Amino acid sequence: MSPFLHAVPIFAVLIGLEFAFAHWKKRDLFEFEDSVRNISCGVIEELVAVLARFATAGFYLFLFKYAALFKMKPNLFTWLVALIGVDFCYYWFHRASHRVGILWAMHSVHHQSEFYNLTVALRQSALGGFFSWVFYLPLAILGVPPALVAASYALNLLYQFWIHTEAIKTMGWFETHFNTPSHHRVHHGRNAQYIDRNYAGALICWDKWFGTFTPERETVDYGVVSRLRSENPVWANWEGWVLLREKASRARTPSQKLYAWVAPPEWEPKARFKKAAAARPLEPLDRHQRIYVAFHFSFVFWLGIGYFLIGHELTAAQSVVFAAWLIVSFGSLGAMMNGAPWAKKAERLRYVLLVVLAIWFFRS
Repeated sequence: MSPFLHAVPIFAVLIGLEFAFAHWKKRDLFEFEDSVRNISCGVIEELVAVLARFATAGFYLFLFKYAALFKMKPNLFTWLVALIGVDFCYYWFHRASHRVGILWAMHSVHHQSEFYNLTVALRQSALGGFFSWVFYLPLAILGVPPALVAASYALNLLYQFWIHTEAIKTMGWFETHFNTPSHHRVHHGRNAQYIDRNYAGALICWDKWFGTFTPERETVDYGVVSRLRSENPVWANWEGWVLLREKASRARTPSQKLYAWVAPPEWEPKARFKKAAAARPLEPLDRHQRIYVAFHFSFVFWLGIGYFLIGHELTAAQSVVFAAWLIVSFGSLGAMMNGAPWAKKAERLRYVLLVVLAIWFFRS
């Protein structure tokens, strides 16, 4: 079971406290639709992460077994190496995710929200696990046991949850050594001076040593430079790839077309035609729509938690179909929030599929 599932109650309590703080201070830190999309992205990421971990763990195990320079024994020193090593590798993975086209297509999901609260921490790319593992392979060659790396990686990501908030301003001496809400707000900014800064996971020293640190000075404008065409959580994981394909199609030469996939996000080819502006025709939901989305989102979310708890008891076919239905459900509710003309039909189909799935599961 993913360690993040054990943390769900803690996440829920902290998000509730942050929401209460925002209400008390009369600050617009949350938007209903945005929070639903963020949490939906988080559940979708966990559904796909199961497959990613299964597909990529073998590479680390292979190198640890056959190419390790040392075989470190689990002790306090090895734990320290694992914790610092994972944080160091995360810094370079995170930095590359902002400077390499295909990695940014994946990582941009986390930066799409124009709000900054604890639900944003849950907004992760469904494909991240298929790319990040490469950056941690040096630890296998160093001989750090896989279990310690996995535990350190989980702790590193859990640490980063609480820094996604505006409720905490600055933290004195702690700011000098560790990543904090202030430092990470800078990272999520699209202000010119904030773009591609503060990549740290837990230790801010990496940014200071490698020249990517910027302190928070002016109000942060959150989000990606080119706004999303759709706020559907399924589309959020796909749009970056669509934009990459469109960039490659604008290139004139084969070399430019290939380079487009690995170029920094700001790079543009010598275009054959003008870039189309991104559309964002979003209207807030009315009261009845919000009640509908809130009820069904809660239902699907808790079914997702149930899936993670009993997934090991399902057959492979049931597991795949159940996960697919959950992803389709988040996409359908996202379409409702976008006001898509096909959303109501998608919702009816979702009901029918739920009944079919329930009959199939109970008869199995």
